[in-house]
Amino acid sequence: MNIGEKKQKREITIIQGWRTPYVSMFIPADPVVFPYRVLRLAQAVYYATPEKRIRVIKTLLKGVAESYVFWANICSQCLITEEILRAVRVFRRNIDSIGEVKEGLGFEGNFHKEIFEIWMRNVPPEFGFTGRNRQPPRDPLNALISYGNSLMYKICVPPLQKAGFNTSVGFLHQPGRGRHTLALDIAELLKPVLVEAVIWNMLLEGEFARDMTTEGPGGCFLNKDGKKAYRDSLFKMVEDLFGGSTRCHFGWPINLLKALEETVARISRDLIQETIPESWVVFRR
Repeated sequence: MNIGEKKQKREITIIQGWRTPYVSMFIPADPVVFPYRVLRLAQAVYYATPEKRIRVIKTLLKGVAESYVFWANICSQCLITEEILRAVRVFRRNIDSIGEVKEGLGFEGNFHKEIFEIWMRNVPPEFGFTGRNRQPPRDPLNALISYGNSLMYKICVPPLQKAGFNTSVGFLHQPGRGRHTLALDIAELLKPVLVEAVIWNMLLEGEFARDMTTEGPGGCFLNKDGKKAYRDSLFKMVEDLFGGSTRCHFGWPINLLKALEETVARISRDLIQETIPESWVVFRR
């Protein structure tokens, strides 16, 4: 990993470095020109240094575990709560065994496979849920999960950009062309509560039905009624967690965006100060 300095034609000094098979970052050396320089350097160092990246991956995954515990505490009436908690305890206990970067995403993927196997044993059979599938989803519940996940990804982008992160550089997920990889990482902290818990609330309250989707050879997707049902249930959950808000920004309750901005600010500070905590969480009891 080399850091070199060079002059552009406009006499702006930039620091160039961390060229990997996945991403290059170009950071102006003058903080007046680029006020996010310190954060971007910290982000690049934590991405490019395996030991540091593994530390961040463990912190993110422990945050995911905390989100599931939070779900269990607010959805005690859900039939799968105890099964979820047992899986989470094993998952959290094994996180510290991760020794390589490439293990992180596989570790998280195996855990979610187990979570959705619990779903498969407990969801009403009329939804035809036989496990997680995507791109395209092939049944109503997978359509609902995919829609919710896509919203979590989208809502994470503005707070990260506002804080000054390079959103194409994540830690748990590998960078990919044309996507905000860091938003995928942060969305993992949201999905247990704002996707999975919301969906189970919908099932328990009878707020979701198969006719809220359109099924065909190209997959199964939510129709207008299905999207509205999910968003209504999501907004109700947000109100319960963060309090009511009559103000929206980008179509989202301002209180949810504020909670995300506070989480992103903590992550930014921890990377810059090199004080990575045990876990990062959005939801607090």
